Amino acid sequence: MRAIPFGILAAGMQARVLAVPESAGPSGVSIDSREGQSGTIFFAIRGERFDGHQYLGEVLATGAAAVVAEEEAFAGLPARDQLLERAAGNGQGVYLVRDSRQALGDAARAALDFWKPRVIAVTGSSGKTTTRRILQTLLDETWKIRTGVKNFNNEIGLPLTVFTLEDGDEILLLEMGMNHAGELKRLADIARPEIVVITNIGTAHIEHLGSRDGIAAAKKEALAFCTGESMAVLNSEDPYFDFLSTGVPGSIVPFGAVPEGFTLVRDNGLDGYVLGYAGGETVFALGGAHNLLDLSAGVALAHKLGLATSVLANRISLVRAVESRSQVVDGRVRVINDCYNANPESMRAGLNLLAAASGGRRVAVLADMLELGGDSARLHGELGEWIAASQGVDELVLLGPGMAECGRSALNAGFDPARLHAFLSRDELGGFLAGFAREGDTVLLKGSHGMQLESVLPVLSGE
Repeated sequence: MRAIPFGILAAGMQARVLAVPESAGPSGVSIDSREGQSGTIFFAIRGERFDGHQYLGEVLATGAAAVVAEEEAFAGLPARDQLLERAAGNGQGVYLVRDSRQALGDAARAALDFWKPRVIAVTGSSGKTTTRRILQTLLDETWKIRTGVKNFNNEIGLPLTVFTLEDGDEILLLEMGMNHAGELKRLADIARPEIVVITNIGTAHIEHLGSRDGIAAAKKEALAFCTGESMAVLNSEDPYFDFLSTGVPGSIVPFGAVPEGFTLVRDNGLDGYVLGYAGGETVFALGGAHNLLDLSAGVALAHKLGLATSVLANRISLVRAVESRSQVVDGRVRVINDCYNANPESMRAGLNLLAAASGGRRVAVLADMLELGGDSARLHGELGEWIAASQGVDELVLLGPGMAECGRSALNAGFDPARLHAFLSRDELGGFLAGFAREGDTVLLKGSHGMQLESVLPVLSGE
């Protein structure tokens, strides 16, 4: 982690200092007592199943330079006086705050003000992680980029990503996710991104936001701290483009279905696209129009930052799928592993990609789309009708009560009952696929992360 004085962090957190650390600053930031703590600043966070305050003594004993605890929780610790005495005697810091989660974000904000990297943030209903990976590939030979190792995109993950910055890093590339109104505004307040990319407005998290209009309003919160120097990279083909771009200071950078400066030469289905440009051709290895749209966002921004089309052509050829996101895995059965998450829009995108497969049977293994609230039955039903009409699925394999509604609607719309197979447990599904999948099949795995559809991957890969 890049050096930063403890005093800067303490001021940013508005912490009450009970013990001053001897070291100038932390070597890292931690919220997990099981991690190595030598030289770190540990934030004691209370969750549904854990409370970091219970491990403060252990964390200090293993070498943490300082700990951050909540006033109320620390006051309730039976051994607080002994803990404080031991920390002070060992030259370890103790900071008290009202809310440790809030303090973690406030500390990250203070660190960004001190370090001053260029911050790019990516959000949207789907495609966030893929777009972030594409941007990293397009930009990191020109600038030194730091980004999250996973989709660390919430009030805890984003600050932790901030604290991975190292000396020499020029760009911090963040992902911002949300479930409720107000969450993106808080993340944007922490990150204060100079550039915000919004991939699309879909129906993900409609359970908490009420409507697609509510989702659009919540996503626009990512632009709350834009200035005249900011850039908003927005999908010009999204119906909410005008809403998102209205009243936003700075530059609007639009993107569309095909990357700026390129033409679509050939659609290779699951194997991606051949793109033409003034200097020749390049291959984008991710199939599906949704992935091509994510590439368009990355290219539009890269052009705005000064990269030539010829330079981008070479880097486009280096882009690879993120695990569990339109990831094509070849074997006896060809698997489209897209089971990290799901909503109606990403379901259709995955099924369109499956429809492009050639050779054997096209098998769609679909699990419930979660967080749809009162719209769940309707949206699952509409998906079933769409599947029946699309004729891009040879065998439909379903998991969960939501997908049962999808199946009923598909049958009512004319889907062949002999080609529909529905299950309520993953064990039953795995047992069925073990005997059902055959060489030459292409199998799409798609469902919300909570459905744990990835558990059937070993069956399909023969492991």
